Amino acid sequence: MTISTAAGSLTDMAMEVYSFTGTACAPTLTPVGCAIGNGASLMPRILVAGVGTNGNVYLVRIWSQVSVFGTFSICAYENFPPPNNEPCGAIALPVSTGCVFPPPFTTENATQTLVPGLPGCVGAAPVDDVWFTAVVPASGQLQIDTDNGVLTDATIAVYTGTCGSLTLVAGKLPISRKW
Repeated sequence: MTISTAAGSLTDMAMEVYSFTGTACAPTLTPVGCAIGNGASLMPRILVAGVGTNGNVYLVRIWSQVSVFGTFSICAYENFPPPNNEPCGAIALPVSTGCVFPPPFTTENATQTLVPGLPGCVGAAPVDDVWFTAVVPASGQLQIDTDNGVLTDATIAVYTGTCGSLTLVAGKLPISRKW
């Protein structure tokens, strides 16, 4: 779920999200996310992912970062992962003699895929990965190239096999160069 805010008369806010257990009079609150003015007009937005199950209750604390009173809007909405969130949903990339970038892809709302073989270029497992396929042409040469968008500090890893049985071939950080 994502909790997002929009400016009213207040334009510089912060918020923290807590999981809630117990009763209203004796709650147990556990922080699950905090954001300080990182959205439009310095308004906070928090992605609450992988911290609960259907029906969990969350409390949202929101405050102005300046000492004024005013109005704002807040909403919560369900996140849907991209279609290539898992290896079996990988998007096929066209292989040609030159690089023509397709429309941009996204990692927004993507989740972690646990696969054997961590790319050597990273210190921890990816937390919001997406998947693509490419078929090596008859020449045996395949160049993978990316173009910077909003995501400018990412890692790429190449695997062989089927979506249920992957073997790491190589990894690279950052992906903003030809590979």
